[in-house]
Amino acid sequence: MVPAVQKVREAANRMSCSNNLKQLGLAAHNHASTENGFLPYGMVRHQTSTNPAPGFPNPGELGTAYRCAIWHLLLPYIEQDNLFKRWNFTNFNANNLAPGGTTSWVGDHFFIQKIKTYTCPSNPGDALNKSFTGSGNNQYFTGSYLANGGTRGYPRWSTGNAVPSLFQFQDGAFNQNTRYKLTDLTDGTSNTLLFGERHYFDPVFDSGPPTVPFSDKIGNWGWTWFGAQGDCFFGTSARINFKWSAATPRTQVAFDDRINAAGSGHAGGANFCMGDGSVRFLAESLNAVAYRAMGTRAGGEVFQE
Repeated sequence: MVPAVQKVREAANRMSCSNNLKQLGLAAHNHASTENGFLPYGMVRHQTSTNPAPGFPNPGELGTAYRCAIWHLLLPYIEQDNLFKRWNFTNFNANNLAPGGTTSWVGDHFFIQKIKTYTCPSNPGDALNKSFTGSGNNQYFTGSYLANGGTRGYPRWSTGNAVPSLFQFQDGAFNQNTRYKLTDLTDGTSNTLLFGERHYFDPVFDSGPPTVPFSDKIGNWGWTWFGAQGDCFFGTSARINFKWSAATPRTQVAFDDRINAAGSGHAGGANFCMGDGSVRFLAESLNAVAYRAMGTRAGGEVFQE
């Protein structure tokens, strides 16, 4: 009886997850219909960098202090307009206060606000995680979904690391400080990913050697309200459901692959929302070339699943 009950429960969880992604796709399309065809920014945050390329200056209409993630910008389109109005877009740290201004983390501060639409029931935990300091004010809601940043959604580049630059690709449906129209998805909206799942169960990764960056935990990524690349984007250069094994080399590229990987608690693959708003379950065995092609908005690839 127990396996049968678990099977039924997981089928219901997968359907609930699929419905969440349908809502996200509809929200993105509704955003485009009210913003002259533009999808939301993947994130907005003024950043400089030591990369051999310009940093990410904010769009001209926004001040340099402006900071938010796509998850903030979709709130009005998933019936969360009151929460959207609470976010302080120009003073990020003010969002760590309760509405009355108290600094007590027990208060109702924004960083711990859970959104059911952003949570897959097959993801572990209660969707709250803490930062390295472990203090209450650094508690964050951890969402189950990421936006498609393209080939590489998050590379932690630094001088001397032989890894792709943060600015090398930027070829997905969403980007930092740049937004695209649905018509920019020239590979076809039905062939281009908008959103996908991230799973947080990775015991080998979480037990890595205590050296930076490998002292990190996978649950310290995907903080919905933080507004950083690793909390907003997935990349399609890492296969679906990629997790570390004992044999995984402890390298920067392998670390980045795990942060970039889409995946789920569903057996055999993960749910994704396409550019046309449809939701598809993609198998973890999907051809790597086809999956990478689905991540680019205008790569000109001939799509073959």
